[in-house]
Amino acid sequence: MSPNGAGQGQWPWMLKTKDITLYVSGGHWNGIASVRFSSHYLWSCRSVLEAIVSAQTFLDDLFKTEMFLQVSSVDLCVDVAGWEDVERLDRVQNFISRSRKRTVRDESEWATEVKSRDYSVGFQRTGFDFSQGKHGLSSLSCRMYDKSRELVQSGKEWFVDLWRSHGWSEDDGRVWRVEFSFKREALHELQQENTSHEVVFWGIEDAYELPERLPVLWAYATGQVEGGPDRLPDGWLRCVVPNGDKNRSRWPTHPVWQLIQTAFLDPMEVPPQFGKIVRKRWQEHNIDKGIEAVMGYLTLAVGPKQTVKQFLEHWLEEVHKPNIRQGSYVRYRTNLKYHILPVIGDVQLQRLTSQQVQSLYSQKIKEGLSASYIHSIHGLLHEALDQAVKWKLISINPCDSVTLPRLVRYEIHPLTREQAQKMLSTAKGHPLEGLLTMALATGMRKCELLCLRWEDVNLDDMSLQVRRTVAKYKGGYVESEPKRAGSRRKIILPQFVIDTLKQHRVHQLEARLKMGDAWIDRDLVFCTVNGDYYPFATLDQQFKALLKKAGLPLIRFHDLRHSAATLLLTMGVHPKVVQELLGHSQIRMTLDTYSHVLPSMQQEAMSKLDDVFRRNSGKDDKKVQ
Repeated sequence: MSPNGAGQGQWPWMLKTKDITLYVSGGHWNGIASVRFSSHYLWSCRSVLEAIVSAQTFLDDLFKTEMFLQVSSVDLCVDVAGWEDVERLDRVQNFISRSRKRTVRDESEWATEVKSRDYSVGFQRTGFDFSQGKHGLSSLSCRMYDKSRELVQSGKEWFVDLWRSHGWSEDDGRVWRVEFSFKREALHELQQENTSHEVVFWGIEDAYELPERLPVLWAYATGQVEGGPDRLPDGWLRCVVPNGDKNRSRWPTHPVWQLIQTAFLDPMEVPPQFGKIVRKRWQEHNIDKGIEAVMGYLTLAVGPKQTVKQFLEHWLEEVHKPNIRQGSYVRYRTNLKYHILPVIGDVQLQRLTSQQVQSLYSQKIKEGLSASYIHSIHGLLHEALDQAVKWKLISINPCDSVTLPRLVRYEIHPLTREQAQKMLSTAKGHPLEGLLTMALATGMRKCELLCLRWEDVNLDDMSLQVRRTVAKYKGGYVESEPKRAGSRRKIILPQFVIDTLKQHRVHQLEARLKMGDAWIDRDLVFCTVNGDYYPFATLDQQFKALLKKAGLPLIRFHDLRHSAATLLLTMGVHPKVVQELLGHSQIRMTLDTYSHVLPSMQQEAMSKLDDVFRRNSGKDDKKVQ
């Protein structure tokens, strides 16, 4: 056991034997550990599943808890004897790939310069490298080299015994290895678009899926895939025989490569999206030598079996809470408690699928939640799972592939000047008179009005300061700062509002004297008869009753904000002034929201322009007459 990772960087401890290498970290990278199996150890096991189970048992005992295993990387190889023309192959002319179609994310072109490595003694060119990216790095890569020469340097004589057990002898000549390396990104993002244009995920999240996925991985890597709608051979890499066709995808697969494609045949049926595995015997290709499939190195990422509930609660409390407003935190906590966790909280984080998230949204729609509420739940879940991807707890965000309900833009219904006057006239002497007058004159939001304090109002200066908002949750009322800096603003009040506020304050002081010790002193301008927060639902009910009494359309309380903006714009007030009054972050938001007012404003402007030029051209008009 070596401390400080023995030069392994992020891993502070390392346990190394000839069979396995175990790296143990502090839990900041993909759980807490990574275990790597050597090919020698894998061949000593009866199956890959046996090796995984052995690791599971060892790690569960070591960490005293059940561990979750993910495949972090795997090398799949075949050793081929009797491949006579391999050294005459050209990387450009004899190998093609359509790999950029295999994942949803964009892929870069192949490296323009692919380096050749010396896999054996000496400095001769002994193989090919195929990878993506300018630096030859890729989540999936292929190496082809002379394994016979490499054994001289590595000293892995047991490979020779393995070949001999399958009928190979020195007289059969050299053995060439074709080796594909799958890194975490490829294993967790491998997708296939079938002929119905459906994207099917055939990657690996759980290590126990690996044994049954070996034929699929190999079929994808070696190009033994039926292809997309064009039915042409597809896959990551294919060795071909050029025939002059301009479409290289139609070039026939090299006979030896067809043989290589059959290396990981398995009794389990390969998914139809990957086409039929060619099951031809070696003799059909005039190759009378042996071929052996090899399970190379396998690396498992190890971490505790974390549920969605455990992750989301940790993320919200320890990561997100310090960076958000109190009101946002309470809203997130409410969404988790009542909507998200009861449905998917018990699902293992690494096994959460897009289908489960989609079912969550569908269930909430059936329960009567609005489309905008579904979008808010989605925003919370998507942001949290993005963090899980960054921490490498999951490879892809399940929220990326869901379909959200269509948002229906609410058509605003502002009051006309006459309707607004009628509403205030009807509200005379009503408990809501001061609140409705303030809303119509300032365009303040309901959440801003219901937490406005007398300390924020300067009757002498005829102004007020918007400093906070309030929200109602099942646990009560929560105040917080406005979301945007522009929402914290100073508003100048007209005289009729000042007069109404003074009268409103007298009535409030009288109510306070009547309540005595039962009065709740929050210094609120608009409150209940005992000084507490005005219930949102009660306000809406009383507002609609007042509108009905006045014979006005039953609009929302929020439409008073739209009414204030519309009245100001129609009176010729500059949109910039209206923007600052409403607390919009950008003037574009003001113009987009109240675009219905602009045609009448343009008509008025053109009329004024017409008056000016008609007056200046009066003499010419008379001549025309």
